[in-house]
Amino acid sequence: LSETWLRNEESVEIENFRCISQYRRPDINRGGGVSIYHNLNDLHHVLTGNNDTFVRNVQHNSQTQSPLGDISAARCTLPNGNHIVIVSIYISVNQKINDVINFIHEALLSYTEGGSKLLRKEYHLLPLVLSGDFNVDLSKDDGLTLIQFLKSKLNLDIVSDRTMGTTRYGTTIDAVFSRFVNHVSTNVHVSYFSYHKPLVTVINNEDIVD
Repeated sequence: LSETWLRNEESVEIENFRCISQYRRPDINRGGGVSIYHNLNDLHHVLTGNNDTFVRNVQHNSQTQSPLGDISAARCTLPNGNHIVIVSIYISVNQKINDVINFIHEALLSYTEGGSKLLRKEYHLLPLVLSGDFNVDLSKDDGLTLIQFLKSKLNLDIVSDRTMGTTRYGTTIDAVFSRFVNHVSTNVHVSYFSYHKPLVTVINNEDIVD
């Protein structure tokens, strides 16, 4: 979920869900905040949060290195044993595109090929889904720059439609990206109470690249 407005000491109980990961910068007064919830009726997928080896650095980088945005991450273990890293992001408004790129690059460095080599891991080969409020209009030039960066450094492709507005003003500032997931679809959900139009993403378990 992005953006939640929830402070780190606050929690919201959603029926049949448990919170796996949550973070909001403590020094911002309005907005921000990301979280990941897991459906309790889902007995086939195992989700682990910030203490997981795969995702620990993401939360650490978001907390300590930049006032620009919030990131939460979790790892989903599928019934076939494969893993997906799930990342929820919120970028504050009116940020320069280069600063946004640097923040994402730093936070997700271990999932790039160069970062994986430094760690002597193969995290760059893990399936990954990145979604949230980027506060960059992806239908404009800055948005294209962000899309190209995510593809070149993290091998992420945009899943959502960059030409379809995700706010009531028609801007496309919310998006979903993925890699090594053969069958993933994203659609805009109807919302009667939010400035943003929620994006709902469905992943076919059997089509995760091994």
